Amino acid sequence: MHEFFHDVILHSLKEALLLLPFLFATYLLMEWIEHRASDKALSLLHGSGRLAPPIGALFGIVPQCGFSAMASNLYASRAITMGTLIAVLLSTSDEMLPLLIGSGAGALTILSILFYKVVVAILIGLLTDALLPLLERRFPALRVEHPHKGEEKKAPTVCGCEACHQATLLRAALLHTAHIGLFVLACVTFVNLLLFLIGEDALAALLTGAPVLSHVLCALIGLIPNCAASVLLCELYLSGVLSAGAMLAGLLPGAGVGILVLCRTNRSWRETGVILGILVLSGILFGLLADAPFLSPIFAL
Repeated sequence: MHEFFHDVILHSLKEALLLLPFLFATYLLMEWIEHRASDKALSLLHGSGRLAPPIGALFGIVPQCGFSAMASNLYASRAITMGTLIAVLLSTSDEMLPLLIGSGAGALTILSILFYKVVVAILIGLLTDALLPLLERRFPALRVEHPHKGEEKKAPTVCGCEACHQATLLRAALLHTAHIGLFVLACVTFVNLLLFLIGEDALAALLTGAPVLSHVLCALIGLIPNCAASVLLCELYLSGVLSAGAMLAGLLPGAGVGILVLCRTNRSWRETGVILGILVLSGILFGLLADAPFLSPIFAL
């Protein structure tokens, strides 16, 4: 009992508490960026034409899933293309960046993961926009309503005074820190409990012994429209249980609330199914590729 309390409970509390200052600092910065950049991001996505997928992929790397939710709303109103939406969703990492920074992962590793996600997002986004018209002509049942320029959607604003603005940012950062801190504690406790009951070597062997299956499972976990999915995947990766490729297999399709917004707002369930299928297949394919011998050393912790 003493060993369980020490290895699982105390160790989990220590890991979560040490992470809180880094989470708060990161979320405060990201809230400021999101408030300053959201209107510009929406304007750029509206009128960038063929450059919209690359621009969407760059905005998607901002932590949390605010931009993915915006992109889902824009796609539902046909203000952006399917390729642009997919680029945003694939590059969205939800809580990955704050967790990797807070855990002390190397800067080169973090940048490599972000760069890989952006490249995949741009590639799949551009391919989707290029191939969709061809597929529509060959298979009329796949035809979707093409984007059109409508009224520009704007992010909700708050009182314009500086004091209220700063208070809003601080409150949002504190709420996100508390929210994700609890998820981190729950996921760290779950991971430590698994390691305590099964053993790190046995659990790692179970997941790495069937690489394709582990990547498929992680990709499906990534579709869960909640930040808990990205927290869990990152914690398993940081604990050495998951490979970088398996984590990426889950993080590529893992766009958090953006997926939930898409399912709620998009008029066509068929289109939504196609989009989710592209996300999952991209996660599995490029997750397996990330574990290839010529790429895996880049993502080593």
